Amino acid sequence: MTIPATGRWRAWLCALLLCALSSTLAACGGPRVEANPALWRIEDEAGRTAGWLFGTVHALPADVDWRREGLKRVIADAGMLVVEVRALDDTAAIAGAMAALGRTEGLPPLSRRIPARDRPALAALFERADIEPGAFRDVETWAAALSVSSALSREAGNDSGAGTDRALLDAFDGRPVAGLETAGEQLAIFDRLDEDAQLALLRSMWEAPDDDGAMLDAWMRGDAATLTRILEQGLAADADLRTALLVNRNRRWITQIEPLLSDGRRPLIAVGAGHMGGADGLIAMLRARGWRVVRAD
Repeated sequence: MTIPATGRWRAWLCALLLCALSSTLAACGGPRVEANPALWRIEDEAGRTAGWLFGTVHALPADVDWRREGLKRVIADAGMLVVEVRALDDTAAIAGAMAALGRTEGLPPLSRRIPARDRPALAALFERADIEPGAFRDVETWAAALSVSSALSREAGNDSGAGTDRALLDAFDGRPVAGLETAGEQLAIFDRLDEDAQLALLRSMWEAPDDDGAMLDAWMRGDAATLTRILEQGLAADADLRTALLVNRNRRWITQIEPLLSDGRRPLIAVGAGHMGGADGLIAMLRARGWRVVRAD
């Protein structure tokens, strides 16, 4: 399996995986900025509201105000919240999953097992993130890449709680919340990548970003078509990766989402924005099952 070794990989991964790379999108700052992200209403055959869809960004500048009045009303009216991962604050469980999946005894330090041409860039990255040169012994390449991303985010002073997911979980405190998968299940997607794909993921840490800003701008404008186009371009390079990150997960999720709609639970379904559009997106899957999905923002 090969993956696009560019900043595009980092950008669209942020829109697909909650436990993915977040340093670039979270690094923005400046004056308070208003956003109007896309919101959809799900209706049954009789035109009654059955639920809502909201595409989240898992890492967001803290100065972005995305809570528009329409979304606030939906939060108040919804019967429950559905997110990718419910236990975002269970750091022990996430760390345990990372340790179980991301460690292989006998692996040399990361700097000794990557190609020689990549070592200067890795050394500069380690210095920037304040990581020891001999780090990541016994740690698989994908896990090292995620750890470096986390270190870079901390080094930049980013607020890990600025993503929309955490804010929505806070808004539904004391009300029903369901998770579609666990952090361990998300990390297992990386663990199944071959070494070439993992190395490409690592290289994305130092290669110039292509679409990070464009994706964030599209999300803030509620431009779902542009966001879907950027994501599909990034995933087009590898059908297997697209299936693993997008298609299979959406198929699993829809089997959990549809009963909630049918049972009158009126859920607000808030998952990565990359899961919404396209032929294999949640919107298309819901429509294929007879639900009407319309913009509500």
